[in-house]
Amino acid sequence: MLLTDAFFKLATHLHYGVIPRDSVALRKDSVLTDDSLNSLLRDAVAGNRISEVLQAREPQHEAYRLLKIGMAEYDARMGRERWDTLPAEISDTISFRRMLAQRLAQSGYFDTLANTLEDTIAIKKAVKQFQQEIHLYPDGIAGKRTIQYLNRQPADWLEQAAISLDRWRKMPDTLPARYLMVNIPAFRLMVWDDSMGTVLESRVIVGTPRTRTRS
Repeated sequence: MLLTDAFFKLATHLHYGVIPRDSVALRKDSVLTDDSLNSLLRDAVAGNRISEVLQAREPQHEAYRLLKIGMAEYDARMGRERWDTLPAEISDTISFRRMLAQRLAQSGYFDTLANTLEDTIAIKKAVKQFQQEIHLYPDGIAGKRTIQYLNRQPADWLEQAAISLDRWRKMPDTLPARYLMVNIPAFRLMVWDDSMGTVLESRVIVGTPRTRTRS
């Protein structure tokens, strides 16, 4: 009974995700009924294909598959790393710039052999590279938001990626032929078309109804 319950729960979580669904994640095209779960279990046990049957419950979207691969590669490369954190109070001092350069060097954005820890041009270039990689606006300034991201440990990034996988599980099995996707931290919008791929990319303003931008 416990194994059966575990199978049903895992199949449901792989299909719908663990985080509670909201109005955006209705999944009307792919409902898991009691009969369909029973059928899955019989198929898995009869053919000794438990792992295969469960994996088939996961989203088949290309972005989901690539995120899983990226998580595994990042975990293998950086999963056990831990780097220094920067002070929350930002000050443009020599001491802060040195700490910033050392932190950027720990994750490979700043070359301490080619540059000194006080080289403001090299530091700004490294900050910009970091911002581009995590899809923040690349102004080269280590502001509050950039420092917050620099202070995240590899385990934090892996946890965020896992949440993103869970959000993908809440998406319909079949997406529209054309849709919009907004990267909120990067302030970027993408229009995707199945036949042509990305057909438009644009910067956007991200806000709330209470603080909306007025023309």
